[in-house]
Amino acid sequence: MITFVQRYLDPSCYQVVEGKAEVAKKLVTMKFNKIVFTGSTEKGKLVASAAGKNLVPCIFELGGKSPAIVDVGADPVGAANKILFGKMPNFGQVCISPDYILCHESQYDALLAALKSEY
Repeated sequence: MITFVQRYLDPSCYQVVEGKAEVAKKLVTMKFNKIVFTGSTEKGKLVASAAGKNLVPCIFELGGKSPAIVDVGADPVGAANKILFGKMPNFGQVCISPDYILCHESQYDALLAALKSEY
């Protein structure tokens, strides 16, 4: 992420800060123009509460769970390709990354074989 920002965005306008809880706790007490947060709903509430003390606007992506659904008429190989395409970029750390698969029992064996083969 830092390389992307440095390469494509004006660093005088955008700053990426990475760190664990202690870094985040300190950052959200500062008077930024805007905070963009990606993470859990639980942590998002903490960020919003702390940012609210300084009236800092926030943008949140709170990690909803995204199922992939494979129904009776689906092509197992095509479904496997699409599932893996959604899951594999950045090791699954993409907001649209499927977190689990709901598969019709008649498709299970073929889908599992296709996922293994395509992977």
